[in-house]
Amino acid sequence: MLRLLAKRFVYRTSLRAACVAAEESSASAPAPDAALTASSTPQVAFTTGSLARLADGAAVCSHGTCQVLATAVSERGSREDRYIDFLPLQVDHREKAQAMGRVPTTFLRRQLVASEREILTSRLVDRSVRPLFPDGFFAETQILSTLLANDGEMDSEVASVNAASAALYVSNIPWNGPVACVRVAMLQDGSLALNPTSSQRDDAKLDMLYTGRDEYVYMLEAKATGVTSEEFTEALRFASAHLQPTIDAQCALPQEKERFGYVRVPTDELMALAREQSYPLFRRVYEHGGLSKS
Repeated sequence: MLRLLAKRFVYRTSLRAACVAAEESSASAPAPDAALTASSTPQVAFTTGSLARLADGAAVCSHGTCQVLATAVSERGSREDRYIDFLPLQVDHREKAQAMGRVPTTFLRRQLVASEREILTSRLVDRSVRPLFPDGFFAETQILSTLLANDGEMDSEVASVNAASAALYVSNIPWNGPVACVRVAMLQDGSLALNPTSSQRDDAKLDMLYTGRDEYVYMLEAKATGVTSEEFTEALRFASAHLQPTIDAQCALPQEKERFGYVRVPTDELMALAREQSYPLFRRVYEHGGLSKS
């Protein structure tokens, strides 16, 4: 028994010394040249170049104690075996229990099925970035958002949208971004809080999620109780006024834009000419069912 306790003491002592040595070496070592960090406010910062380098674009958004990794990939060129006239964009947001420092029960340990919160967050990201893809871009595109760390106080939805925007901005995917997302809460005393904590949101009479750029609004989601139209308008102006620092931080990230070709949308004149020449032929086929194929 004494010999076993001695072995455990030696093991823990050596492990603690190894951890201290690793922390000292990492603190003294210079940062890699490929990684770049840009900060907009004391709460929001972006990092790219250190994770998911094989993706077309990848960025980590740090929103206080919350960190989200977003990656964006898209197919190159066009496929000849199919024709589509829409953007097949897939957004998948995942929040594992390890990000909260928890170990799930045996039955839920695999965490295979997306939860309701993950699905709703994926839709938020989709609605925020989809309007900025150019007309005629129909390549299959996928955005994966992964929660790396969170203590439950900061909002992971805001970080997910901003991380997806930064990942698309630094990628070579055609996209007319970036955008910024903020959350605004109106407290009981009438004051407005930017990116409030979870405890502040519980007592707020207005909770609004706002995505936009300049004077444009791309996604808006809110819930309120007893808020007048003037107060709601004031909250909209407050959110719009605090977008630019986050956008400037994304613009400071390095870009590698190698635009690749995409399908061009036919002009209105071309579509009118096609209707004029094709409609009489279709009418003849429907009116004369006995026409030969020749």
